[in-house]
Amino acid sequence: MNLEHQGRSVVVELLGPEGAPGVICLPGMGDIRSVYRHVREPLVSRGHQVALMDLPGHGESEAGVEPSQVDIAHLVANLTEQLTSPVIVIAHSYTPDSALLASQMNPSIVGVLAIGPWATTPELDPFMRMVSRIVGRTPWLWGWFYRSLHKRPPTDLKDHVQAIRRSLRRANGTSTLQSMVLGNGKDATDRRETTTVPVGIIMGSADPDFKNPRAEAEAFAQGLDATITLADGSGHYPHTEDPDAVLKAFDMLSRRIDSDTDA
Repeated sequence: MNLEHQGRSVVVELLGPEGAPGVICLPGMGDIRSVYRHVREPLVSRGHQVALMDLPGHGESEAGVEPSQVDIAHLVANLTEQLTSPVIVIAHSYTPDSALLASQMNPSIVGVLAIGPWATTPELDPFMRMVSRIVGRTPWLWGWFYRSLHKRPPTDLKDHVQAIRRSLRRANGTSTLQSMVLGNGKDATDRRETTTVPVGIIMGSADPDFKNPRAEAEAFAQGLDATITLADGSGHYPHTEDPDAVLKAFDMLSRRIDSDTDA
């Protein structure tokens, strides 16, 4: 299935039976949809149709665009129309705010599972902006940085990183990442507290992106109907480092949604 953003195609892979309740999986910045490879089949086995999106400018989606968080939210809200409600959105790092905003756009979205979400946008000094630009336009350096954010790397991480690098080596393949690493396009953070659906938050307890992962999760949870889980010993990618913990967090969120519906 293809969606469209700025006249470019956005690739969505569908798994599981048509007509089953939907789950939409959003990768984070500079990642591709196969990051959900360790949880996608278990989600299907739980009775869901799973939609895996390559973000605009990423993976197999056409390159050369600079999507904002609001743009991604509109894509998610539109994709939800193609699925059977209720729909839960799983999002990572850069995209949880897009998922929360999409839930406000489309009432068929009944819950959001945020993995490693950023509560704030770090301020970059001139030196770090220069470093970020270099990393964002260099596939090898981005792959190295990506690997460094894992504390319990899966055995297939090397293959996944190679796939990311291949997507970045396309013509204009790094243009989206270069914009994202500088914080451009983070335009949905001020809509977070108007979210009304239940939210699950799962953080790697050893996530090197944050000085204090629990404190970051608590800051993100402010104003939300949220439950926080820590994946013990995991870094920034619990969905590959500890998929069982992510699936447990998903099941917990699903039970909360079912309980609210029954009430």
